[in-house]
Amino acid sequence: YQRRVRGLYIRYAAKELFDSESGTIAGLQPRHFISLASPHVGVQHSLPWHLLHLSYWFIGQTAQHLCGFDDLNLLDEMAGGDFAASLAAFERRSLFANLMNDHRVDYASAALLLAPLADRHKRLEDASAEVLAEYRLDGAQDGASVEPYREAIALSDKQRSVMRKLREHAPFDNYDVRLDKNWFSRQFTHSMLLSLIHISEPTRHAQISYAVFCL
Repeated sequence: YQRRVRGLYIRYAAKELFDSESGTIAGLQPRHFISLASPHVGVQHSLPWHLLHLSYWFIGQTAQHLCGFDDLNLLDEMAGGDFAASLAAFERRSLFANLMNDHRVDYASAALLLAPLADRHKRLEDASAEVLAEYRLDGAQDGASVEPYREAIALSDKQRSVMRKLREHAPFDNYDVRLDKNWFSRQFTHSMLLSLIHISEPTRHAQISYAVFCL
């Protein structure tokens, strides 16, 4: 999950560069936040115990935060305050999440949902479809009425709280992705390697000024 965690780095950087008075990030108007398979509520519920402990020793502080060894204190902090305000400043926030074949970042942590809205999905038999659905859900799902999807059943109460907090501050556009179209991708974990934010300032008439942070 090292590649996916960069979506969290972007959220942290956005907060550090955020000006609450002007609503800008690094002096620019934030347009679109895009997260690809990023573990927004950690991975302690989905990784096998031996990988959790190996991560603790070999990855260090990052693993402590993602695997819950700090009681998810940092992820909880990043769900409110200036972190939430900087994220809400973007005109759009898009979350891409793998529905299957992702053994490092499960669907719930990437999508901030207990379960996908399956009634909006294209037919799984459609071999040409990679993005099965695109939809916006305002607010958090009602945990009492939603059956958790796969690893989401093991989410801790604090992880669910982080998920609710993030959903309360701003709506997200969800993209449910299926990357198992061929034999190779069914056998091996498919990874989406890019997380980025695009902030632009279309205020100059001669030339649009823009910045892209890509990790």
